[in-house]
Amino acid sequence: MQMQERTTKGVLIKYIITAAAGLAVAVVYSLIKGLFSAEDIVSAFRILSDAFTLPGILLLCFGLLTFINKEGMFDGLAYSFKSMRRVRRNFRADDKTPKTYYDYKQSVKSKRHVAWHLLFVGAGYLLLAIVFIVLHSIYYVEPIIE
Repeated sequence: MQMQERTTKGVLIKYIITAAAGLAVAVVYSLIKGLFSAEDIVSAFRILSDAFTLPGILLLCFGLLTFINKEGMFDGLAYSFKSMRRVRRNFRADDKTPKTYYDYKQSVKSKRHVAWHLLFVGAGYLLLAIVFIVLHSIYYVEPIIE
């Protein structure tokens, strides 16, 4: 029971920190673009949609990178850098260093995890951006040229 509560609290903290970081990016972008000095509601919705798209895309892409990394996409690159480091140390062998690429793949297989909090919070920010885009398109009236 104690362990379950601790892991739930840890996951909740991850989501809160990720959401706060994304919100900070959105607020800074909104301030830079002049949200509070916007002339009308249409331009405010445009600024808000851009502001929430930025952290949404960033968080979603970093989350997808962790997913790709878990599947082993970067294992060859990591193994080659570790091998180069061994060469630099004059091939000093230790028990922790895997001898072959297969051994390396087996040793890191269970150590990697997907950062689901990045994926879900990033998708949430993108959904919020879509809401602001829809509101922008509802309130936007194209000027009629006569």
